[in-house]
Amino acid sequence: MKKLLPATLFSAFGAVSALIFAQTSLAAETPTVADFSMCTYKSGKGPNDLNKAVSYWQTQMGKIYPEGSTYFAAIMTPVLGHTESDFIWAGFSPNLNEWAAGGETYTNSKEGQAANARFEAIADCSVPNSHVMTTLHQGAEPDPTDDNGVIEIFACTVNDGKTSANVLAAEQAWAAQATALKLPLNSWRFNPAWANSPADLVYFVAHDDMKAFAANNTARLTDPSVAGVNAGFADTMTCESWVKASQIVYRPTITPADS
Repeated sequence: MKKLLPATLFSAFGAVSALIFAQTSLAAETPTVADFSMCTYKSGKGPNDLNKAVSYWQTQMGKIYPEGSTYFAAIMTPVLGHTESDFIWAGFSPNLNEWAAGGETYTNSKEGQAANARFEAIADCSVPNSHVMTTLHQGAEPDPTDDNGVIEIFACTVNDGKTSANVLAAEQAWAAQATALKLPLNSWRFNPAWANSPADLVYFVAHDDMKAFAANNTARLTDPSVAGVNAGFADTMTCESWVKASQIVYRPTITPADS
């Protein structure tokens, strides 16, 4: 389920988001672009219908991109926190150029339109909120044989009077703790790339499973440095949080260099 937003919606990043992005990316291409759609099942529809729509979509992707695709997609469903949606569709492209080219190919194909019709028949989904992704901590290597995981999501609003320097300091303290504890988890920040995003910044913390989620948080919360790390975030931003079960439904079949 890929939807390309009209180019006219592209805007400058928000002030804090833009400063952080400028300080953490100097590459010729943008970092990874991520789209998130919040979806609610239509009456009488549920997970079995979603699984059927995903299976059909997966077969269509092979037809749309016979030489391969750089796209990555996962579905996230509620575990803890308020259930603002039944599932989230998370789609990732390695950079803005790949995002635009891949999205155009998909939306202009009859296979993509047919696949989207399957999703539209079972759920109402929001227009994607697009973000630029930055890695904050990588303590676990990806396992290409495991499609399931647990994701902590933090949607944050920067407090009045705080700057990008404050945000970066809070992030660096969190990452330093994770590194010192050798936590086998990965974390990313998502900066809004288009206007009207519901949060200033979004953070993902990925764990292998619920046991890893419990063990990693136990290690972090019982570490003496946790008070200072948490205080840095609380002083800088106000966040809502959720825990989601994640399932990878599509992995890239080529790299950007191959495309």
